Amino acid sequence: MQLYTLNLAQSLRWDDQETSGWTQALNDVNPAADGDERVAFWHPVDIIGESADGPRCIAQLPVPFRCGKKAAEDSGSIVLEATRYLFTQASLEGEASVREAIEWFAREAWWTEAKLTGPIIVRLVREDGKTALQVLRELG
Repeated sequence: MQLYTLNLAQSLRWDDQETSGWTQALNDVNPAADGDERVAFWHPVDIIGESADGPRCIAQLPVPFRCGKKAAEDSGSIVLEATRYLFTQASLEGEASVREAIEWFAREAWWTEAKLTGPIIVRLVREDGKTALQVLRELG
């Protein structure tokens, strides 16, 4: 994995989805058609703990505080504003890969002393018959 800066030129939108369905969302996006998306939001303090050698993701991810699924164009109550984000991308290989990507992202951001704000966002995007897993946080 690698850290990137995403200069989001246009906001992204999703329809609200039950947060209790996050685990199901991990499964739902896999057989979906290319272009399908799911998104989840966590407060960093709920999933990242500090250790002597930097941040670590907790062993069992809690239910996110907000989830969404791809919205029709120009609709959706969840909005990711057009601004700058730090992000990484990997392949979705089940729930463990989400936790691993979040921890890698948190540790790399810590090492680079990136100034981040807002929630940790996990976006699942179906592309070319595979599901991409993206971890993002707004650059502050």
